[in-house]
Amino acid sequence: MGRFYFILFIGFLGVIGYLAILNPGSVDITVARNDVYRVTTVGLILLSAASGALFVLFGVLVKDTSRYFLEWQVIRKEKQKAKIQELYSKGIDALFGLKYAQAETYFKKVLALDPNHIEALLRLGNCCLRQGNHSEAIRLYQKARNLDDHNIEILFALEAGQEETKRVEEALQTLDSILSIDQSNLTALFRKRDILLRQKQWAKALETQEQIIKAPLPIEDKPLEQRRLLGLRYEYGRALLEDGTPKGAEKAEKAFSAIIKADKDFVPAYLGLGEIFLTQEQPSEAESLWVSALKTTGSVIFLHRLEDFYLRQGEPEKIINLYQEAINREPDNTTMKFFLGKIYYRLEMLDDAFDVLNSIDTSTKPLPLVHLIIGNIYQRRDRLADAANEYRKALKAGEQPGIPYTCSNCDYPDTEWSGRCPQCGRWNTYTVNIHLLKGSERQYVGGGARPSMLTSCCSPLSESLP
Repeated sequence: MGRFYFILFIGFLGVIGYLAILNPGSVDITVARNDVYRVTTVGLILLSAASGALFVLFGVLVKDTSRYFLEWQVIRKEKQKAKIQELYSKGIDALFGLKYAQAETYFKKVLALDPNHIEALLRLGNCCLRQGNHSEAIRLYQKARNLDDHNIEILFALEAGQEETKRVEEALQTLDSILSIDQSNLTALFRKRDILLRQKQWAKALETQEQIIKAPLPIEDKPLEQRRLLGLRYEYGRALLEDGTPKGAEKAEKAFSAIIKADKDFVPAYLGLGEIFLTQEQPSEAESLWVSALKTTGSVIFLHRLEDFYLRQGEPEKIINLYQEAINREPDNTTMKFFLGKIYYRLEMLDDAFDVLNSIDTSTKPLPLVHLIIGNIYQRRDRLADAANEYRKALKAGEQPGIPYTCSNCDYPDTEWSGRCPQCGRWNTYTVNIHLLKGSERQYVGGGARPSMLTSCCSPLSESLP
């Protein structure tokens, strides 16, 4: 390569010499008004060539310098990026290790190098949230959102912080922002529905649940969400009924009727519809509905409602007939026998009450209230030894309050019936379990005391026993 350039240089000198022989003259070059220089023609050629070479050299130098500077910047950015990634990775490791203070330090170092590092802002906000610094967490989430207002992960983090700080309306607005980006986002819909449900905003919760049903739900989740839809329709109808206006009652009636049409075993809707009939002074409609619902669902709660209804109407024989029909269908139904004996006792039909209650087998599962009522009957007949024996049997179950209702989903016990379990949040799950009925011996012993707690435990709408 060196020999090539040497030959090229010799050739160039030869050409210059040849041109000098052919062009012996000179040329005047005026630099300024009074500055004139005489140069030979060959000298002019050499000057021109040198000037061109100089400009080319300058251009190459500028280009090389720029390229070097750009490469230096790229290398510097790569080193900074690698440093940021290293610090961020350490922060993530600390965060997964629940070392929030240590993770916070790493993420702050990342932000010192890159204030707009969205992931670091988000993770630092999470650290602050876990450490109870809610206001700082929300500030960081807001900053991250300002950098990328369509980042759903940021919006979910912001909503979680708002919800944790009880900023319910702001949380709902953030969820609406997510849904404006992705209207079928199930996580956002679930969170929105749950907030509205806790706030008892039944109309909006129902609207959101309808959106959930329309969204692409997993097949295994559809039955549960359909049941939730019915439950929210029930709550919506109940809220309308509680308004106390004729228009509200009319809308509630339509809501309850629609629920029954969709699910004939949805007990709360029958009860709500029956209450509407009673408020509209249509007792026969309520009676007919509840009797029909009893046959359809087999729920004991309808016997409780009908018991109260018939006693208010002065027709106790009708509820007795219903209990007897149920026992005829299921002769070993302990629950029906217990409630029939209780209504006999309440009506002062002591012989009938004694016969029915005494036919209940309590050898395997203790039923303290059965023994308490039988003890009361013995006491009122002055058979004190037998009464004391029954009270002793009742005492074996302890001194706990009566809890006749339990949730079939989570076994949550309660003293009053409810359309929705307060623990698991499911609707239409309350059942009667008389084996949970317990009482206190002090309420039944001495002075001819009456077991008034029976009614409040087993039939919340009934009056006290006589």
